[in-house]
Amino acid sequence: MIAMNDNPINEAAFDWLARVDAGLTSAERTELEGWLAADARHRGAYIRAKAVLSQARRIKAFAHSPDPDGWAGYIETDTQRQHDDFHEAEVARTGPVSRRAFLGAAGGVATVGLATAFLATGQAAQAFTVQTALGERRDVLLADGTRIALNTDSKLRVLFDTQVRAVELVHGEALYDVAYDEGRAFVVDAKGFRVQASEASFAVQQLPDALPQLIVRKGVVDLASADTASLTVNAPTKITFLSGNRLSRVRLSQEALDRELLWRDGKIAFDDTPLRDAIATFRRYGPVHINVEDTQLLNRTISGVFSSDDPKRFARVVAELFDLDASPEGRGIVLRRKK
Repeated sequence: MIAMNDNPINEAAFDWLARVDAGLTSAERTELEGWLAADARHRGAYIRAKAVLSQARRIKAFAHSPDPDGWAGYIETDTQRQHDDFHEAEVARTGPVSRRAFLGAAGGVATVGLATAFLATGQAAQAFTVQTALGERRDVLLADGTRIALNTDSKLRVLFDTQVRAVELVHGEALYDVAYDEGRAFVVDAKGFRVQASEASFAVQQLPDALPQLIVRKGVVDLASADTASLTVNAPTKITFLSGNRLSRVRLSQEALDRELLWRDGKIAFDDTPLRDAIATFRRYGPVHINVEDTQLLNRTISGVFSSDDPKRFARVVAELFDLDASPEGRGIVLRRKK
């Protein structure tokens, strides 16, 4: 189970919401504005926390509710099932909430494996986690009509209500085909930046050993980060987040755009790609590791389209291309120069 307050940023966001609810001094409000501006993740966590608080407000007799873990109506559903969206009802404000009570309520509403949390009014807010295993791909249809395609070894958290459509990409890669919804922008938070759109198609990649990337396939998105000024990105464009607060912005041809998104069809495309990078890409998709005995060969380049679930064929092609022997060893393949 994953709670919205399971990391320091989300914990701080909940804490700020509790303080805002009780009333801020001018100094505290300045401090809050500084915290929000310091990191794009702060603003994303704050938006999600506000959505959670709006759900907690709608719990009948919230001020006297028992342990949130005991709330009834919490159900788990299958990842492929379409979830009902939340429809707001007018409920009287119950007054300020203590930080302890707020964090408890947030945990009760937002703690999810893959779930829909039903309120005492019988209405529901989408709050769930979706993830894929190594080599797995998955398509998810949200209640607003948005479709999300997850690539291998990816994880994201979804939180919807009448005011916000928020997704946190924890790690991996996903393509978002965003349905138009008047009054609710669609926000994707990744580590260090945020993408917002009303109606667009874009992919975000967040991998541990690679530079973060954004690919805008259709439409227009707004991009914001803690280190750079916000900017508008039109399709078809690829943004790469470089070191030193720099961005690489490349206009893509249709061929290049299609190649970037071939993973949706279980394919990997290389275009004069260093062998070391191509091998690292295959490691994202399965347990069969390819090792090259002569490390000087890792700087050689390779081009072509390969099935992401067939590293053995890729190894055979590399062996033929560079006149190598391909030998299975354990669960991997070793490429070495012919004797």
